Amino acid sequence: RRLKEDVLKELPAKRRQVIELPANGAAGAVAEEQRVYAEHRGYIEELEERLREAEIEAAYHLDGTGQDVEGLRKQLRTARGVAFSEMSRVRHQVALAKVPAVIEHLENALEAGPVVAFAHHRDVIAQLAEAFAGRCVTLTGETSMEDRQAAVDAFQAGKVELFLGNIQAAGV
Repeated sequence: RRLKEDVLKELPAKRRQVIELPANGAAGAVAEEQRVYAEHRGYIEELEERLREAEIEAAYHLDGTGQDVEGLRKQLRTARGVAFSEMSRVRHQVALAKVPAVIEHLENALEAGPVVAFAHHRDVIAQLAEAFAGRCVTLTGETSMEDRQAAVDAFQAGKVELFLGNIQAAGV
């Protein structure tokens, strides 16, 4: 694997920024994310504590309490899976709520030159691509291998000013 500084010396340093968004469309989604996280975290912590207690009890008593331990382990796995699914759903809503602010930010960033931007959700990338139609290329897991190279070539040749991709497909 080659390093950027060994290959593309003219490429500027990667810039990561935390950008605070106005509370208008995203505030409700962010509040819901925090509420769901707290709800699941509390329940999972309670199950973890009950499991620890059951494991200690099972270590000292061999009277069938091992079944309780296994039942609690299964309940904890299920709770974690449900929490993950619910958090994924809520975080997706947060991402969609951020799209208008991201469009505005990218417009400002493009004034300084070409931009490479990543997003996780395909529909977020699709909305961004729609906002920058004719000015960008996209690369996601749905992009064919031929189209992937064409997107990279178009961006590198300066035919478009914005490259939109998701980390999984465009991270290399």
